[in-house]
Amino acid sequence: MKCLIYVAFFFLFLEPNLMAQTYIEKNDPCVTLRPGSLDGKDAFIHGLFSQVNINYGGNNQLAAMTWTFQGTEGTVRGLLEFDLATIPSGSVITSAALSLYGIGDNSGFGGHSALSGSNSAWIQRVTSVWDEGTVTWNAQPSSTSSNQVALNASTVVDEDYLEVNVTSLVQDMLTFGNNGFMMKMQNENYYRRLNFASSDHADPKLHPQLLVCYQLPLADIDVQQKNELGVSIYPNPADERVIIELIDPSQSIHTLELRDSQGKRLLSSMFNSPSIEINTSNFESGVYFVTLESETGLATKTIVVTR
Repeated sequence: MKCLIYVAFFFLFLEPNLMAQTYIEKNDPCVTLRPGSLDGKDAFIHGLFSQVNINYGGNNQLAAMTWTFQGTEGTVRGLLEFDLATIPSGSVITSAALSLYGIGDNSGFGGHSALSGSNSAWIQRVTSVWDEGTVTWNAQPSSTSSNQVALNASTVVDEDYLEVNVTSLVQDMLTFGNNGFMMKMQNENYYRRLNFASSDHADPKLHPQLLVCYQLPLADIDVQQKNELGVSIYPNPADERVIIELIDPSQSIHTLELRDSQGKRLLSSMFNSPSIEINTSNFESGVYFVTLESETGLATKTIVVTR
């Protein structure tokens, strides 16, 4: 069976005369993650001055809001992390859909509200470690706006937000480390609120859910049939061009497959050469994935292109 390996790039462009396109279709495995109170990891953090050091990791709400509490303004953000350990390292995420379920007015904060304007929110990737049992506003993790996803303003107080596309965020989690999601208002001025059930809610049908589909890093092959392939990549970081070269010159790169950051196949090519030069000058910044195979070995490498 064919053996494919993924190589991650931040810029990529193959010279047209190197390509002989052949497309290979395969089914992607999927996993549904919907933990309960025992194994779920979520919390909200409260910015009201009297609450900044209080942990809410066991609360049944997952909120993003800015409101006033007895006349004093306070901002709340939500944190949510799914265990991605079942997804093999180096996989390409072909889709990831996050579903959050509105908790309505029968909750501590109340349901969704756009009393003073749009309650649209951001879903961002958390970039530092946090603990459900100790996280607070004053000890909140950092997050990045890179590939952040917008949650539109609500239309009813208990609206469910189903199958929100977080593919790029989950791919980034596999690439850079998984510390979960942060949910925050786009405009953190009162009075605005989104409020969902957390994994601690009594109704398991309301627990947050993440559906992830991915392509295996060694798709359609028994990995034990191949040895690790020695590869030299230079310059790295790269700017205009980068060279991929097998350390053993008697070997040849046989196949190459290119995918974008959401797992969409852009091309698949065949070669018979120990080295390939890639022109990186015409692509804008972004994550791409290239798959390499030789007659005897495999390798997984990362290239960063900077401007």
